[in-house]
Amino acid sequence: MEFMNFDPSTGWEIQSSLLEYKDRFPGESGNVSSFLSLLSIQPLCFYRDLFTPGHFTASAWVVSDCGKYALMAHHKKLDKWLQLGGHADGDANLLQESRREVEEEGGVLADIVLSIKDTPVIFDLDLHDIPPHKEEPAHLHFDCRFLFKISRENQIICSDESNDLRWIALSDMSKYTQEPSIVRMVEKTLVLDLF
Repeated sequence: MEFMNFDPSTGWEIQSSLLEYKDRFPGESGNVSSFLSLLSIQPLCFYRDLFTPGHFTASAWVVSDCGKYALMAHHKKLDKWLQLGGHADGDANLLQESRREVEEEGGVLADIVLSIKDTPVIFDLDLHDIPPHKEEPAHLHFDCRFLFKISRENQIICSDESNDLRWIALSDMSKYTQEPSIVRMVEKTLVLDLF
């Protein structure tokens, strides 16, 4: 695995990316099957108003260039520390959407993503429950996460969606969150030989 310059015109395709992820992480094949099932049976799966069973979302796990910090946002609505991310709003190119989320929620360009043989790959998948909120019923988020690397010297800007935005040392992450998917991404980051 390596980092590469991000090109928004990259012909990233979700089905082949999910199958590649399944090969790379065979222990997560059940989760991948759920993602593939939604993709095959629901043509509107990239729209946020699909609530049964849910919809795809795109996230960015942004690490510092030294590999020891992750850029985290304290989410206003959910009141917890999370990676940057959000809804696909109908766009099936979740790679591009995850980069857009970094720009919107962090105010910074993320030009580098994790790739294998010059093809951007999914870093992590997470299927999680979203509680009812206002007129929205409870539903599932099928979250595809991509790994970005930027310098901590870049100025970051907290968006209106968050209470705070900061670099958190991976070694200190448990002080901020015990979310199993965040713990999993920290562990994946620590075993990668990229820094």
